[in-house]
Amino acid sequence: MVGISLESRERAFAVAYLHWIVLIPSLAVLFVGLAVLSAAIVNRTKEIGIIGGFIIAVASVFLVSAVVDYIMTELAVTNRRIILRRGLLRRITIEQSIENAEKATVTQNALGRTLDYGTIDLGFSAATFPPLHRFADPQQVRSAILQGIKLNKHGRMMEDLGKPILLKSRTSFRR
Repeated sequence: MVGISLESRERAFAVAYLHWIVLIPSLAVLFVGLAVLSAAIVNRTKEIGIIGGFIIAVASVFLVSAVVDYIMTELAVTNRRIILRRGLLRRITIEQSIENAEKATVTQNALGRTLDYGTIDLGFSAATFPPLHRFADPQQVRSAILQGIKLNKHGRMMEDLGKPILLKSRTSFRR
């Protein structure tokens, strides 16, 4: 886990990450910039080359931001809390007691169902939790959250669940 600190007698039983689809918009713009730059080189047009270079520079900044977000965002479900951590320089941590959780819904479009990513929306009785967009394996995340809600309502501590479940491992971008 990137940085989830657990309290005493607290155990993480599910950890989820963003899907690689978060990188696609930046990569698409980068390829457009490369295409414009290539056209400028072939046509020997300095002005178009400058535009292509600018597009590549902007896309590179957004790509670095997307990669950092991809690597540094995680969701953990423990026997006591649901914890979302994201960011590197500006770290954001949101945590809610699993006792207050009431529901977990998943929204997936056709591409999301095909590539297995989606939005997880959590409902809490006492507070709000932001929608979790583009998380990998959202149905498994939802199942883990609902299992945590169910076990917590029945007073079980979930100590017999063993090691944390890595719901969707990252591909080659994972350290």
